[in-house]
Amino acid sequence: MNASPSPLAVAAMVSALVGAGCGIAPVKATPTKPPTYTFVDPHGRPRAYGSGVCPVMGRHAHVYPPTPAAAFVDDDGAARDTRRIFTFTGAHVWRGRTCTLSVLHQHAGDDEDGEDGEDGEDGDDDALSAGSPAASP
Repeated sequence: MNASPSPLAVAAMVSALVGAGCGIAPVKATPTKPPTYTFVDPHGRPRAYGSGVCPVMGRHAHVYPPTPAAAFVDDDGAARDTRRIFTFTGAHVWRGRTCTLSVLHQHAGDDEDGEDGEDGEDGDDDALSAGSPAASP
């Protein structure tokens, strides 16, 4: 005659199997900070982080890397942007796209980026007019 185990015995076996470890271990997540990158002086920001120019002078850090990498040089462990900074006062064409910001703002670029693509202004004007660039020294 086969006797089946009592419900109490079954519960004890299941408890022992689960408690003995079935390959599942609790994992404690250790939060980590995102990497930071050190910059020096104003520099261009990647499009994914708002584009334009970060105006901070001196050494400072961001969570985004220097982009594009070829535009930056190492300055004692910090990234320095080698591009010119162009200042605009209104909407304008920038690298074949229309920038619609209507307030004073900046873009980092090469000399040929100073042209607004419509009237050929080259970024050397002293006066800022809507949509016209003026290169920062």
